[in-house]
Amino acid sequence: MKPDQHLTWLYGELASLVDRGVVDAASADRLRSHYGPVTERRPGSLALIVFGTIGAALVGLGIILILAHNWDGLSRPMRAGLGFSLLAAAQAIAVYAFVKRPASRALSEGSALFLGLCIGATIALIGQTYNIPGDLGSFLLVWMLLAFPLMYLLDSGAVAVGFLAGITAWSGHLQWEDLHTLWFWPMAALAAPYLVWTVRKSPYSARTGLILFGASACAIVATGVVLDGSLPGLWIPIYASLFSVMYMGGAFLFHDAENLRQKPMYGIGALGLVALSLVFTFEGLWNSIGWHYYREGDGYFGYAAVADYVLAVALISAATALLVAAVRRGRAEYIPLGAMPIVATIGYAIAGIPDYDFVPYILFNVYVFALSIYTIARGMRADRLEIVNSGMFMFSILVAMRFFDTEMSFVARGVAFIAIGIGFLAVNMVLIARKRAKT
Repeated sequence: MKPDQHLTWLYGELASLVDRGVVDAASADRLRSHYGPVTERRPGSLALIVFGTIGAALVGLGIILILAHNWDGLSRPMRAGLGFSLLAAAQAIAVYAFVKRPASRALSEGSALFLGLCIGATIALIGQTYNIPGDLGSFLLVWMLLAFPLMYLLDSGAVAVGFLAGITAWSGHLQWEDLHTLWFWPMAALAAPYLVWTVRKSPYSARTGLILFGASACAIVATGVVLDGSLPGLWIPIYASLFSVMYMGGAFLFHDAENLRQKPMYGIGALGLVALSLVFTFEGLWNSIGWHYYREGDGYFGYAAVADYVLAVALISAATALLVAAVRRGRAEYIPLGAMPIVATIGYAIAGIPDYDFVPYILFNVYVFALSIYTIARGMRADRLEIVNSGMFMFSILVAMRFFDTEMSFVARGVAFIAIGIGFLAVNMVLIARKRAKT
């Protein structure tokens, strides 16, 4: 249950507990005072926030397009005046939201996003009007630095996700220009306190779920962008560990969540681990990786290369610590998938040995097969149809992938698919019959 649901249940029980003498009235009052009132959920509040934010974005983009259409016919002073007038209007709306309507989440989100867009538009308009030198990288950097305080001042998740997306794009531009992207991490740290505060304030709200989903997506893309790649294949343990941290971290942080929407990190991490495990079953992926194939340039110990090593050690250590925590807490259901970074790291180490790159290929085929069988068995024991089907789906994908990279006749492939399909139907029929028998 969500925290509010816990409180609703507790407050509903207090009256009967007082009547039966289990607790006295003073103790009941102290419990109510300690936990505070139950937060009322207003129907449609999330939709109002989402559509208000989208509306603000559309208004801002529409105004920019109208200005762009008439831009050539305006003088320089008029261009500058329009740019700053648009920015001033956006600031006035944001000040109104901050001072007069701080409780209106839709107004705060919409005004913050509108002002953030106007900041970027004004920078671009003034730069173009007066031919101020600069490139895409400097534009994105200045824009993000000026806009990021809005996430704190107006408690705007849209600006937070936009900021993370912006610095990810900025890092991508730096990578494209063969420049170091190490400054991405200090920039991302600017948004970390806001994310932590948001999770602590309302961990199971739909708004928090959307923010974490966007932040997780940015983290996945940014990790690939900032990797230098001096050591070929180092992305294998890095991404495996990143998804594992999301998976188990989301499971532990949001252990009371009722569905995947309330713990997006868990869902994204699980999906990423399964997808990577299936990708790692291809033999060609393990060729030409490791120390013998390092990229020419800064070599092993350039700044960017060392940053890759630090990131790899940090993520592998975090994933291992979470796996140990799962073992100590007796959360056996997290261990098989959570152990994938260890399998990936071992496979990566072995693949670096000449003439042994076939070993990780075999290792991951065995791992995915064992994981799918474990998932099916776990679902059967718990009478959970969705878990059984996920295990069957994983097994089916593994078999299908082996069909495409091995020599096998169409008849043999057809028979195998028929057998798997029959297995799907049989298992589902058995579980449905069990559930009907229990009801």
